Order: sequence, then structure tokens, then C-alpha cells
Amino acid sequence: MNEEASREPDVAGKSGTPQKRFRRAATFIVGTFAALLVGAILFYTITYFYYIPRDTPAQKVAAAFREANKLLDERNPEDAVKRLTELLGRISPQENPQLYENAKRLRGRCYLWLARRADNKAYLRDAIADFEDALQVSPPDRSPTTYATLQVLLGTTCRDLGAVSQPEEYLPKAVRALESALTIYTREDFPFDYASTQNALGIAYASLARVSDKEENLTKAIHAYEAALEVLAGDPNSAAVNEKVRANLEAAKQAQR
Repeated sequence: MNEEASREPDVAGKSGTPQKRFRRAATFIVGTFAALLVGAILFYTITYFYYIPRDTPAQKVAAAFREANKLLDERNPEDAVKRLTELLGRISPQENPQLYENAKRLRGRCYLWLARRADNKAYLRDAIADFEDALQVSPPDRSPTTYATLQVLLGTTCRDLGAVSQPEEYLPKAVRALESALTIYTREDFPFDYASTQNALGIAYASLARVSDKEENLTKAIHAYEAALEVLAGDPNSAAVNEKVRANLEAAKQAQR
């Protein structure tokens, strides 16, 4: 009897062994599959965020701007204009005023290159339009130096166009733009920019003197040149610019006689 009883647990143990083995195998398989699945998800996530290049709209715009800038540096303004025109079709001046201003300013500079190559008044008008558009989103209180730079670009381009076409319209506009730049480019804060802008203003007044109010405009030209020279005279690094301004001053004095 005791022998019979002693065998029962042994039989029961043997009959349970395959079930335990099955459960252990099933647990192992499920665990392995889950681990592989988690690993795959983790690998895909890391690869997506760190290795797969993403081409978002913002990245496309930034890449297009860099490409246009490079084209201009490589003296290929024609293709740069095409690229910037495509880019400006995707930019809202309200949503991204800084990028819009940068693209307009860069395209305006491209038009200046083309105008020098082809001596084409239409390119100068295109440049003026771009600089004026850029100024619409660049008030002086947002970025004073950007505002001043744009006013100088606008002023010198209007001056160049006014020298060959519609001087009564473009030369006064040139004077206004350059005088606006001088509200930012002061002698104390931006001495070289101040002197350069005063020289550009003197040229604009001298050109205007050939159209109207000769004595008055020549006097203003002389004052502008003298203001530039007051700054340049003490700077040995500006000898070449100093010489050009002196030549402009002498020409204005000669015209006044």
C-alpha cells in the first residue's frame, strides 16, 4: 500500500512535464517575438530621425535660398533669378517676412548684376521693385541695419537709373532713400557706412543738379562729399575711397563755377 502511494506523485510528475515544457517554450517564443518587435520599432525610429534625410517645406526653402546665393557667388545671376523667383512663389511675406526680405534683396542684387552686363534699364527697374518690396517687411524698428542697407541699395539703383532714364522721377527718389539710410548710418555708430552713404548722396545731388536747381543741388552735393571726407580723412585704410570722394568734390566745385 505504501509502495502504491509512493508511486502516485512520481506518475503525476511525469505526466505534467510536457505541459511545463510547452508553457516554457511558448513563453520563450512570445518573449523573443516581442523583443524583436520592440527592437525593430526602436531601430526604425532612430534611423528615421537621424539617418533618413527629410525634405520638409522649410528645408526646401532654405536649400533653395542657399543654392541661389551660391549661384550669385559663382557669377550666374540668370539661374539665381530663376531659383529665387521659384522660391518667392512659396514664401508668404506675412508668415516669414525675414526670409521674404532676404530673397527679395538677393534677387534685386542679381538684377543689378544683369543690368551691368546688359546695360538694360528694365533690370534696374526690377531691382528697384524688389528693394521696395523688401522694405515693406523691414521697418527700421525691426532691423535698423537691414533697413539702412536696403535704403542704400534702393538709393544707388534709383540714382543709376535716373542718370539714364526719367531723372525727374528717380533722382529725387534716390536722394530720399539715401537720406533715410543716414538716419541709421550715423557718423558715431557707423562711420564708414556713413561716409560711403554721404558720397552716394553727393553723387545723387550732383546728378540732380543737371536736371533742376543747379546751384542748390550742387551745394548739397558738396556738403555731402565734405561730410564723407571728415570721416575718411583720419582713416589710413580708406585712402582709395578718400581719393574718389575728393575727385567727386572737385568735380562738383568745378560745375558750380
